[in-house]
Amino acid sequence: MLVNLGGLTLNVLLYFAQFGREVTAERIRDNVAAAKKKGMWMGGVVPLGYRVDNRKLVN
Repeated sequence: MLVNLGGLTLNVLLYFAQFGREVTAERIRDNVAAAKKKGMWMGGVVPLGYRVDNRKLVN
């Protein structure tokens, strides 16, 4: 019986790559949520009448 080990190896590598991407994405989402919870400015266009001081919006 002949087994295609190349395909199996490729599938295992692809699985670990996908797992790594999912872990990284989850970590980034958690860090952004924690920063927002602390009231930190997450970037973008500053609303009219405000300025950013130490990563927080100040009127």
